[in-house]
Amino acid sequence: MTDKSELLTATDETIDDAVKYADPMVLRGLLYQLTGDESIAATQATTAQIRDSEPDRASKDFALVQSKADVSKPSDLAMIQSKAAAFLKSYREQGAPDIPCGLPERLRRSLSLVAGTDIPASELEMWLEQLALDPWARGLVWQDPPTIPGLAEIRGSRHRRWHGRSERRRSTEACRHPVLCARKER
Repeated sequence: MTDKSELLTATDETIDDAVKYADPMVLRGLLYQLTGDESIAATQATTAQIRDSEPDRASKDFALVQSKADVSKPSDLAMIQSKAAAFLKSYREQGAPDIPCGLPERLRRSLSLVAGTDIPASELEMWLEQLALDPWARGLVWQDPPTIPGLAEIRGSRHRRWHGRSERRRSTEACRHPVLCARKER
């Protein structure tokens, strides 16, 4: 659950100021995903190559090269920030209810807007996994659970220590230990 109290008590001026500190590329993709506003998708981004060399290295040719995308025009930046502030103010006025993640069909384009480059269809699954909208994207589902000799004894020993030695407590209270006990509330 997300704490929304800060947004609910924020003034219009606070929201206007806060969006100025947000990454414009992230705002661009997020607003498009949530609203589908084509004027946001139409904004242009430029990509710059950044070379970060380390002068103390033995090899002066060693460098880290990365690219950084950013919104090109100041007018586009102002429009994105203005729409983000308007979205947040409206959301605040509605009481900050839970909102869906937007249409799944927009995800590829939204991610492309954040990255500043088109996301190839062949890479979309990896990008979605990194986005972590699905908390179980990296989950493990055993097809054939392994058997570990002695696991029941170890589990039982820890379970007894968790509950203590009181038979009355074990019989009247359901176990609260999330891993060691599979006992259900009675």
